[in-house]
Amino acid sequence: MQGNTKEIPLIKPENIVEYFNIFTTTRFSGVSDGPYKSFNFGYFCEDDLLNVEKNYKILKDLIGISRIVTLRQVHGSNIIEVKKDTPSFFNGDGLFSKEVGIGLGILTADCYSVQIIGENGSYANLHCGWKSVFNGIVNNAIKMFGKEDIRKVYINVGICKDCFEVKGDFINYTKEVFNIDKNLIYKNGKYFFDLRSQIEDMFLKNGIEKNRIEHIRDCSYCNKNFYSYRRDKVTGRMISVISRVR
Repeated sequence: MQGNTKEIPLIKPENIVEYFNIFTTTRFSGVSDGPYKSFNFGYFCEDDLLNVEKNYKILKDLIGISRIVTLRQVHGSNIIEVKKDTPSFFNGDGLFSKEVGIGLGILTADCYSVQIIGENGSYANLHCGWKSVFNGIVNNAIKMFGKEDIRKVYINVGICKDCFEVKGDFINYTKEVFNIDKNLIYKNGKYFFDLRSQIEDMFLKNGIEKNRIEHIRDCSYCNKNFYSYRRDKVTGRMISVISRVR
């Protein structure tokens, strides 16, 4: 049964820059079944592709947009510039555009999506798992904006510091890049990592003022309204979309 587009719950930032639209979906209002129930947007997680296509149609009809460009996300730092004729499914973890009327879509199920808007109307959407962040996706994104100042950064839904348990190999691998002293938490004999704060730190390090960064602090692992790979293993993907409307 097709989801009711009039009742689709979308997670939105409080302070969206004028002429932009930003949102993240939840698990509700789509047609997927089983572990992907019901609003799955992941083409590469073994859901029925016809159901995934139907979910995209439901969403596009709701928001009034004809194209949402997505990626084959590979946990790297490559960012694709999207123009009017750019297709989906390039290998990469970030999308950048100056075009009007195109949605840039990032898929997540514990990793963070991060939306960036420049002063002159450029915009980007990043897939920020720890590997992408470690490999420099934030730095690469800021370079894409060139001399254009960053107006706003939105750090979206993702796994919180109380749920993101890490092992010793993670610590050894990342300690030279990540702010381990600040963002690594030890409790009850286990290590946990604050990826949200680490992402923010990367922007601060690049000169983005804290008051330009907005957080959507829902945890994908804690909240069963979201897909979570760490919690469920076999699961779907939410989509976070940013588009410029004029």
